[in-house]
Amino acid sequence: MSSQINKFTLAAAAVLTLSYLAGCGTKGENTGFGDTKTGIAVGLGSGAGSSSSSTTGGLTGGATGTPVVNTAFPSTAATGLTISSMLPTTGGGGGGSSANNPPTRMQFGTFTSGKRPVVLQGFGLGSAQGRVTLLPRNPNATPGTNNVVLAPAAGTTNPATPVTTTNPFGMLVDGGTVFVADNATGAGLGRVVRYSNINETTGACAADQLAINLNSPVDIARDGNFLYVAEFGTAGSTGRISRIDISSTATFPNATTFVASVNFCTSIAIDNANGHHFLYLVENVAGSSGNANGGVSRIDLNTFVAGSGLLSGGAGSSPSTGVTLIQPAGGTADAYSNPFDIQTDNFSNVVFTDGLNAGTGLLNPNSNPGSIRLVTGGTTPAVTSQVVVRNSTSGSSTGLNALRGLNLFNEDSSGSVISAFFTEGSTGGTVTTARQLTFRASDAAIFRHIQLDSGKLSPLDTLFDSGDSTLSPVVPPNLKYCVGSFGGGTQGQVLDIR
Repeated sequence: MSSQINKFTLAAAAVLTLSYLAGCGTKGENTGFGDTKTGIAVGLGSGAGSSSSSTTGGLTGGATGTPVVNTAFPSTAATGLTISSMLPTTGGGGGGSSANNPPTRMQFGTFTSGKRPVVLQGFGLGSAQGRVTLLPRNPNATPGTNNVVLAPAAGTTNPATPVTTTNPFGMLVDGGTVFVADNATGAGLGRVVRYSNINETTGACAADQLAINLNSPVDIARDGNFLYVAEFGTAGSTGRISRIDISSTATFPNATTFVASVNFCTSIAIDNANGHHFLYLVENVAGSSGNANGGVSRIDLNTFVAGSGLLSGGAGSSPSTGVTLIQPAGGTADAYSNPFDIQTDNFSNVVFTDGLNAGTGLLNPNSNPGSIRLVTGGTTPAVTSQVVVRNSTSGSSTGLNALRGLNLFNEDSSGSVISAFFTEGSTGGTVTTARQLTFRASDAAIFRHIQLDSGKLSPLDTLFDSGDSTLSPVVPPNLKYCVGSFGGGTQGQVLDIR
């Protein structure tokens, strides 16, 4: 791919210079952006064609106009390079003897040898098929040869922990410690397991249960000594956010209800930047915000009363103390379409995807028209979300669809420009796509969108690697994403795009 250098000018004549676009497909070249706000942003279709190809109905984006997208780096063919096959594993307590357990979630861990991808596997495969695997960071490694499956010792603490996991879905990697939300398909059967003292060569580790009897836990966020766990279920019944105090001296701290009533929460995120102490959550279907197809809420952890619901009373009542319901900036005409994944950056910007209805079931969700949305951060974050990019025709089945696997990268030191990496495509189908969208945080003006890879089976998560020049061989900026996730696919892989 050839490079094309453009410059753009921010408001008030402030010039922002990016040292390079650490985006996928650029190979780390200095690319720059164009910022002309005319025309329709086209080319984010679901097929395997070039990112500059038009899409029926087009796409719209940017609160202050519809910018022309720089298509200097369209991907005209699938570019995913397999770096790790999820090879069969037997014995060792890792769980999952069937071949190629599908990878579900990915994060980076920090170990003795440096940064390594950590992958959660086995969702949808049923009993005792789950496992946690460390992957080589070197994208030139022979696929699968350096995968290390964690093998916790049997009979560890709180109480004797089952060695295997069942339908794991959520994961939090904090340094060299891995927290797993297990049994996401069973109300009352879920638990949170902590893996620690990990030997990254053999996979040997300690494991203890931090909580049991949870309702389909699907996501974990950490704030100091507290873990927050999203439990997937209906508001007023099994849907809630639980909290675990991991500093407790009790042998088995377990979980307490923090938010009493949440409707099918699929993702949570913490914002501790700018002096904030916020927990963000998405309700995947009709919830407390009053929106028919999901909502987003911000909880001030300093003022919220633990055990309260998001609302002070029944449906239609005001928010509880410390709760802000994030509404679409365009009102009902800008309605949500089933929010799914939410992330925060280091500048209190919040980005979330929508377009995937998991209320029908985590294994077989429905695909819906989707979008990328932004809650502008800073010292005083916005109370509304604006669309960065979406289908221009409401209800259109073309263009963006079933967005998930969101991962953010700040392109500059001020948080002015954000790259969002995510996956898109019909659930269970083969026409699916990994994408990059780069935009300005102040007004959501798009600088670039790139279709990075297409035609893979059901991608679910993304992981951006900013690169490392100290390793040999050098790890370039790249995007990793996993395929074969939903529906119990047996050919799980992690791919790399450079």
